Amino acid sequence: MGGFIVNLVRTRSPECSIVFIWKNVENWDGLITGVMSNLRLIPYYNAAFYNLPGKSYATNFSIVTITQNQKAATCKMAVVMIEDIRTEFLEQIRTIISTRDSHFYAKFYSNSDLLRTFSPTYKPFITTHSDPWVWATPSPSLLDRLLLTDTLPGRTKYKLGLSSKPSGELYIKSVCYFCNNGNPQLVEHSLAEPNHDFFRDYFRNLNGKLLRISFPAIQWIIEIDPRVSVNNAKRGKWKPLFDDFLVKSFNFTYYMFLTTGKGSGKQFPNGTWTGVVGDLLYGKADVGIATANAPDRIHHITFTNSFFDKNELSIFTTSGVRIFSPLALLWSFDTLSWMFIGIATVIVILTFSFISWFYGYHFDVKEPGGLVIAKEEKNIPLTNHTFFVLTSYLNQASAIPKFAAFRCFVAFWLFFTLIITTIYRSKMVGFLAFPLYESLPQTYRDLAYSNFTLGFVMEGDSALNTFKASRDHVYVKLIKKMEIIPLNALNCVERILKRAGYACISYTQSMEYVKTKNLSCSESRKLIRAKETTYSIFVGLALTGGSIYKEGFDRMIARTRSFHLPEVWKVFNLYHNVYLPKRAWWLETNNSEKLRQTSKADENDDLTLRHISGAFYVLAGCLALCLVFFTMEVITYWLKAYKVTKMNHAAPVSKIVTPCPI
Repeated sequence: MGGFIVNLVRTRSPECSIVFIWKNVENWDGLITGVMSNLRLIPYYNAAFYNLPGKSYATNFSIVTITQNQKAATCKMAVVMIEDIRTEFLEQIRTIISTRDSHFYAKFYSNSDLLRTFSPTYKPFITTHSDPWVWATPSPSLLDRLLLTDTLPGRTKYKLGLSSKPSGELYIKSVCYFCNNGNPQLVEHSLAEPNHDFFRDYFRNLNGKLLRISFPAIQWIIEIDPRVSVNNAKRGKWKPLFDDFLVKSFNFTYYMFLTTGKGSGKQFPNGTWTGVVGDLLYGKADVGIATANAPDRIHHITFTNSFFDKNELSIFTTSGVRIFSPLALLWSFDTLSWMFIGIATVIVILTFSFISWFYGYHFDVKEPGGLVIAKEEKNIPLTNHTFFVLTSYLNQASAIPKFAAFRCFVAFWLFFTLIITTIYRSKMVGFLAFPLYESLPQTYRDLAYSNFTLGFVMEGDSALNTFKASRDHVYVKLIKKMEIIPLNALNCVERILKRAGYACISYTQSMEYVKTKNLSCSESRKLIRAKETTYSIFVGLALTGGSIYKEGFDRMIARTRSFHLPEVWKVFNLYHNVYLPKRAWWLETNNSEKLRQTSKADENDDLTLRHISGAFYVLAGCLALCLVFFTMEVITYWLKAYKVTKMNHAAPVSKIVTPCPI
């Protein structure tokens, strides 16, 4: 037996390190020493398990830790030597708990919390789906039952059983998992065949094996036909992956069923799981789909390294409404620009007043044509300068000053007003003819601090759990304000279309499915997707820990990415299985107007009163201001007239005066 193991290591796995697992050191010590000596390796290289003397309860397995896993290769060959089938021993190989004591030993307790496992689901020391395992026993009658034991040998993909016949001849067997119409069958190997492959990949042909596939209640992922019991996928992106690719490659059948709890996987406070993760963990399913690789799941189930689907959470809102506001007259410049324009105007008025005072001139426009020479006067009114500066914004006639310095200043001021008014008028054309749309949140930070009402479409469990676990203030604020909408993206879309200021967080592909299946062409264009996304997931197949299906499924799923088959299947499914039935139904029910690219309800760019409402508001304001000044002047006139009349009554006839005209 030792010579066969040496030859097996040299020919089959020369790059692999050897891990010995055994009970009763006295019975197997000679075999281990002989194998390691012939391979010229250090005894107990990597790890060796043995039975502690005098320990008959659950703490009877230990590991030498002095050289454990030192200089170990990535590949490892496990050689398990066993004399009787004890379920607790096999189970402890899978879930071994290690705590070091002062004697450099690690004791293992099967009834303790899992701290470190020998072949765990996440980063196993030895994998059960790719590393070769050799199971050796001195009893040939024990070998058949050992290889078919479900605890560990039945879950290893590449395994070989060794035993010695009474004649001393080596007895070699392995298991073909699906050769017996999809059921396991023992296969005996002969040493007479040269270059014989003792670790065959029996997964290449499953011979009609029925795989149980669990999926969450996400309609755009997969739909099943309840009338069919085998290969019952009806439509969905994942259907062609199985029907046209995996089933034909591995020759198996499948039965898909809705998972318990309808979610992808949720853990309760007592440690139990529901959803796809729970179905895999408790043996209800062999494969799970549409289940994200989340940190809390990888310690319980495994995932294919190759991904088939990818998705992300996006923000969806409507296209918004146009803003018709009188304040559009002020939108050409921002607040800071208006402040600087105002400051510049005040400075120019004061500068005019100072220069006029210094030269003794002011502007008095009296002659026709508006261009006159400034006339000298002792009293210089400030109102004339203010009137000149303000009317220059409206391109009104201005006087030509007499002195060169004054002329230069006025020229540059008029050039400044020309630039400002040109920019203002140019932008006003756009604001009045094509009003702005309301501002929409483009990032999750914008959404968190906006006045938008928020809905979250919960499809699966990992996305919401990730949001709740986050300590980032943006996601904490979103969790507080969001409304959970379980498994109904259409409900969220209807709220977006009917309510102003409503946003929805959903998977991108979920919204694509809803738009294709339920919305008209004009309604679809109203949905706006924000630029920022979060929680990008890459989804492959979910499997039980150390599943023998992982290596084969991994290899085939990777081939779909090279030819962009997932995207092709998604587009094909949305068009042929979703859009065309919707179109046929609308035509049959006389709803063909929903298929039009435009709708009467859509907004157009025709100029209406709302576009120029600001100008009328300004006109109304000017009229009100004029009315105020007119009233003030009338009151002032009558007050002066009253005073003159009173004075005339009190004065002699020769001194009667008349009030000055207005």
